Amino acid sequence: MTTWVHNGGHWRPAVHELPACLLEITIGYQSMQIKYVTIPFVTVLFPGIVALLISAAVPLGEDITGMTYRSSAKLPAPLVHLDGSYSLMQDADPGWKIWFCGGDDRGDDPANYQHNFGDSIYYGVINTHSGGYYRSPEVILRHTNNDSDEDGRHACSPSVIKHSNAMIRTGENLYFLYYECARRFYDRANEMKPFEGFTQICLTVSSDGINWQRYNEKNWANSGTFVGPATPVLSVSPQVLTNCSYQVEDDKFTLDSSTRSIDPETGQPMLTCAGKYWINDYGAGHPSAIARADAPDQMIWLYYYDSMSNWRNHGVYLAKSQDGLHFQLGQKTNLPNDAIVRYFNGSAQGLSNAFIAATIVDAHNYLYYSEDGINFSREPGLDLGVVGQGHCAVPGTPGIVADTGGNLTSLDINIILAEGYLGRADNGVRFGCYSSDEDHVGRGSTWQMYLMRGSLNLLGPPPSIPTRRGPEKRPGG
Repeated sequence: MTTWVHNGGHWRPAVHELPACLLEITIGYQSMQIKYVTIPFVTVLFPGIVALLISAAVPLGEDITGMTYRSSAKLPAPLVHLDGSYSLMQDADPGWKIWFCGGDDRGDDPANYQHNFGDSIYYGVINTHSGGYYRSPEVILRHTNNDSDEDGRHACSPSVIKHSNAMIRTGENLYFLYYECARRFYDRANEMKPFEGFTQICLTVSSDGINWQRYNEKNWANSGTFVGPATPVLSVSPQVLTNCSYQVEDDKFTLDSSTRSIDPETGQPMLTCAGKYWINDYGAGHPSAIARADAPDQMIWLYYYDSMSNWRNHGVYLAKSQDGLHFQLGQKTNLPNDAIVRYFNGSAQGLSNAFIAATIVDAHNYLYYSEDGINFSREPGLDLGVVGQGHCAVPGTPGIVADTGGNLTSLDINIILAEGYLGRADNGVRFGCYSSDEDHVGRGSTWQMYLMRGSLNLLGPPPSIPTRRGPEKRPGG
């Protein structure tokens, strides 16, 4: 088992690019066409950083006709640590809209960083022609730093769609942003010091994708308006609260890291809110929303990770909602790790439609596909590897560019991902991509954002397979 642990200006490109080429190769008895683009020299300039980016053609597996690697750019300030949790949208405007999680945000009180650190959500618009930005990234949804709020510590892992419902603002076409929200917890077993606790899934809405209003269940029920503070649309398993002896004390959310129970396998006392069992208390997070193009009922499908308070039941679940606010009970899928899921409404090599999931397994990028959205293709999936030699895919999930509802118009897909080197806490030595900079300069100091482009060739409906137990992350990461 691999465990991911969470530790808490304008620029312009100068591009010299050759035409795209087509290469046919044979692997065993399989013939595949690999489309590739050669970029012998791409220099990306922004304040204080010059990056030389090179692309290559690499065969990526028997189920894929080809995949073009083309490097993009490391994101500019104000990021301290970049999380690879991306939500990408092709809207009516030029470029790709991108919402993503950035860590170690100092909030409204930079001088009190140690007390106020946490993840927030950033927004930018990628220039698909130059690799730069039409709009440089900026914080658009900040963790509140308030002890009483559901997103006081972290607002992370965004998933954004545009959705219209006659019962919500008379059918206005709104941006719905589902995100991982985490409270500011304090540990009663350790002098009430800050403690990373469970996550839940919250919602905020917007008319422009930039200015947001948090969903609050009580305020919505009373007045039909979006007025915060946030309340979850998907909550943590009640057993997680028991595992950590959760309670409110002096107006603070508190846990007890010394809580113990009996290990059902060994019969011995065990810590249930610390140590190796702490991963079971992650909660619900890493949402991925779809408003299917072929769904006349406007049902929203929301994929999410849930630790379910125990290792046996953890996994990726699918919950559905008629209005995007109130969700049915989640159904478990067989995806191995938290994933971004997109929907293709069209026939594809024997499939009447297809769900495409991008995830990370053992520091590589993988794709899985499904016809019903529950049973995905067999392990180990389609191994996309990484773009840069010696790199690892970093904690988080890749993003797949889709339309405003999270739908794909073809199986020619664009994937945005983060990769670089890892420190010891992220198992860099084990994966062969260790850099001491990640331990001593800062987590995320070597990470960059890349574009991976290619066409999928799906070989028919995938068989049902058992769920694999894979790597996970702690809150905000």
